[in-house]
Parts: sequence; structure tokens; C-alpha cells
Amino acid sequence: QTHILSCDALTPPPHQPVSILFMDAPYGQGLWQKALQALTHQGWVNDKTLIIIETDSHLTEELPPANHLIQNRSAGRNTFLFALLQKES
Repeated sequence: QTHILSCDALTPPPHQPVSILFMDAPYGQGLWQKALQALTHQGWVNDKTLIIIETDSHLTEELPPANHLIQNRSAGRNTFLFALLQKES
């Protein structure tokens, strides 16, 4: 089941956690980091949400400390980061 919302990922409305979050923001502008923080704050992401971030292979991208990198895959000049939100202790 899918549900598409047209909204700004930097100022998203509150939402229930999603199963998969795929982020393909313009490269090298820090937008996916800001969007991930905003989406997490608004409830879109929990410890079961698979986060997939597409970025340029030439960039060194770091996940926010609250996220855990599961896998890093390259395809041509793109890198895909697969991550989960760390469970709170």
C-alpha cells in the first residue's frame, strides 16, 4: 500500500512511521541530512524504517549519529546508503 504526499521534506507534517524511506536529494547540499532529521522529528522514521539514501560516490556522506549504517552499495557514480534509526535504550 502506498500513500503519496506532496510536501516539503524539510518541513514535513506529523506522520506515522513508514516502512521504507528513499531519499534522492540534490547531491552535496546537505539536504538529505536536514530532511532525515525533520522526518524523524515528525514521526516518519522509527527503528523499523529502512532508510535508503542515494548520493554521489565522490562525496563522503556521514549519517547522523542516531542512525546505523547497515550497508553501502555503489552503482556507477552513485552510492546507496542503507540505514536504520538506532533503538533508544
